[in-house]
Amino acid sequence: MGNFNIKKMKLVHGILTLVFPVLLFSQNKIIIPKGGMIVFQSKEIITDKGLYVNSMKEFKKEMLSGIEEEVVLERLTSGIKTDSVQLKEIVGLMEENLSSFFEIKNNVQYRHEFKGNIINNSHSFEGEVYEENTIDIRAGMNMEYYSYNEIFDLREFKNETKKINGYDCFKVTYSYKEESGLDFNDFLSGYINHRELWVTEKIKCVYHPVINDRQILEKYYPLDISERSDAIKGCEIKYSLVSIEIN
Repeated sequence: MGNFNIKKMKLVHGILTLVFPVLLFSQNKIIIPKGGMIVFQSKEIITDKGLYVNSMKEFKKEMLSGIEEEVVLERLTSGIKTDSVQLKEIVGLMEENLSSFFEIKNNVQYRHEFKGNIINNSHSFEGEVYEENTIDIRAGMNMEYYSYNEIFDLREFKNETKKINGYDCFKVTYSYKEESGLDFNDFLSGYINHRELWVTEKIKCVYHPVINDRQILEKYYPLDISERSDAIKGCEIKYSLVSIEIN
């Protein structure tokens, strides 16, 4: 009986000797995605309803005022006179076109499918794809993919950790301003946005379904994202990982 137990212990020890290094390697290895898929899903959360409603009203008011000024300036530059009635009609039409900007859209999915040097990037809502494009990582920097956001106040909190789908993650926060001089972005560039990320250093990829700040992606890969803006207060948008199967 004693010999049997000794043999059993040796067998268990042998299995652990084989399995433990494999588990350790799988936890520590760096993944550069060449195949598989990553999917995130968004959700807008109202954190303070009263603040949100008042902030939204003020934001709309400022936006429409900015649009009105731009319309008058453009028409004057083109030598076109604009009376108050025409101006009201033009601004009203633009307000209708911008209404979708203010709609709360939950459960938007952001997807990256990796196929060697090609990444299929798509956004879908209620099962329908409304935006998609292909990224060829052999094309060099693909600078059109990245933002020109002004990033500041970048902080790492490596003492705050959690696991997301088996990946060890720590918290990172930063603030940014949109690039100015690009029509609507010129208006938004006056506001500061804030992000809280839970990132892993085990995935190395400078392309991401949600984040397009190269400065961030060169250092970490976000697996959970929360974003809020000084433009519309009392709410935040959360991007949660739905699935990740990459190799």
